[in-house]
Amino acid sequence: MTDPNRTGGLLLALAMAGWIAMIVAWEFAIGPIGSASNEAASPFVERALHYAAKADELRAIWTVEAIGTILLGSAALLLIRRPTSLFGLSSAGWSMVATGSAVYLAMYGIMLGFYWPALDGFATNPALYEAAVGAAMALFCLANIGINFGLVAVFIAEARTGSPVIPRWLAWVTAGISAMGGAMSVMGLLASSGAGGVDSTKYIAVLHFALIGVLGAQIARKPSPADPV
Repeated sequence: MTDPNRTGGLLLALAMAGWIAMIVAWEFAIGPIGSASNEAASPFVERALHYAAKADELRAIWTVEAIGTILLGSAALLLIRRPTSLFGLSSAGWSMVATGSAVYLAMYGIMLGFYWPALDGFATNPALYEAAVGAAMALFCLANIGINFGLVAVFIAEARTGSPVIPRWLAWVTAGISAMGGAMSVMGLLASSGAGGVDSTKYIAVLHFALIGVLGAQIARKPSPADPV
């Protein structure tokens, strides 16, 4: 019988690999904001013009990221009952990750749907485009609050369990990075700071996703106590 924990671990690793690949793809396919726009324009207008010129590439990247989000949510649902819970902490954490993933999917619904008509009408109705971006960013922050603080609980439980699948110090490090990501998302939501700050954290995001992927790969590789051997 297939162990749902191993399946969840595999899906988690695949989701993180996809997200890392899309960060790399963004660097090559999208490039820095302003490279395809008027240097005299405001940052908000620069972003709109740049994204309009990269529409096909953005659709492809956001589609893969959305699929990765589906994999992450599915992994979290499978791992809710993983037998490493510290007084229910792990289960609560995976529940938060699953909820955050659902919010993320709502964001990608905006970015793959409503965003493009709003962008096409930017010249005549910039307020509509601003509303689309604002809604997407609010969902982005909310999703990251749920996912990151859920991962804090998951990795603390992993560090405190009797038989962790990753080194305890690595679990604590990842919990710390997750807490930092959650705190930044809260600040972004309160400040309505927009997407500009995301670029400066891409390297931390790659490290974070890689560490989460390691947890997933180890869960997929090692049998759980319920596994027949």
